[in-house]
Amino acid sequence: MTFRRLALLATLLCTPLSGCDLGGEVGHDGQYGFLSPAGLPGTAARPLERLLVLEADGAADRTLYYFFEGDLGKAGIGVEDLRGVASRFSRFEMRFGMPPENYALVDEAEIERATLTLRVDGEPTTLSELSAEELVETGASRFGPSHAAVRVYFGIRPSSAQFSELELDSARGSLAYTPELAATELELTRGADELRVEYGRLSKPDYVEVDLFQPIVRSSDGVELDASLFISLGPEWPAIATNEALDSAFAQGCWSADQPLSVRVSQVARSYTAAPASQPSDLAVIARRLDLTQLAPEQWTRELTLPSLLPYCETFNH
Repeated sequence: MTFRRLALLATLLCTPLSGCDLGGEVGHDGQYGFLSPAGLPGTAARPLERLLVLEADGAADRTLYYFFEGDLGKAGIGVEDLRGVASRFSRFEMRFGMPPENYALVDEAEIERATLTLRVDGEPTTLSELSAEELVETGASRFGPSHAAVRVYFGIRPSSAQFSELELDSARGSLAYTPELAATELELTRGADELRVEYGRLSKPDYVEVDLFQPIVRSSDGVELDASLFISLGPEWPAIATNEALDSAFAQGCWSADQPLSVRVSQVARSYTAAPASQPSDLAVIARRLDLTQLAPEQWTRELTLPSLLPYCETFNH
């Protein structure tokens, strides 16, 4: 039996119309911890022991795979009920995080790792077990904290192309997944009072996340962050950023009027499968699809007042 309409979300954030001191919030070499506004997973009480997260990035043309195996409910790892996700729909937030194209695993040949083989339309991709220290640099910390009872695996397929079937075998059973998401062509409309983001008719996402962002670099150590105005929405709703919201994000996000504004739309689909008698545990899949476009400076800044940047922006550059 498969249950749809579940989700997971984690981030650092502040509201778009109040200040957010980047020096205090993210002044620790990117080691932000796992701060979740999403609440407890809706699957915490269920016998969930396997969670696969796959993230296809159209701009980077690659797909990231994260596999969590163990007592996930005890570790606080799982999938949030869509009702909790929907309670945050249509609310803009400022976020500062590592660009998704930077997530990677350092290839250290001398380290012996446990591995799993994931197959996408028959083609193998190796997933390597992560240490607790590697959860941030690979992006796994977005979906679950380190826990002694959970093993975390990570791998990258150098393609974001659509596929027909994914298969993964592990100690707790076999997993097969048929994709639910497809690439989308983003449409941006800049009116006199707002920026409108539309993405056409989508396949089967439960919801979408929209980021309007510019990359910024912390001067002290060269750490790159995406300074993002973020909103989550139902898949049938366009994202509409008013000039007031864009001006506020400009000041808080340390944006530059001379740089393009990137727009990233992330589709999210989830499934939960209760184990049949032949399988030892429940499993869940969270699929994400990222597509990106940009607006030229003269387009996105039109009609904005471009207020002064907040004081902490002096410690960042582009």
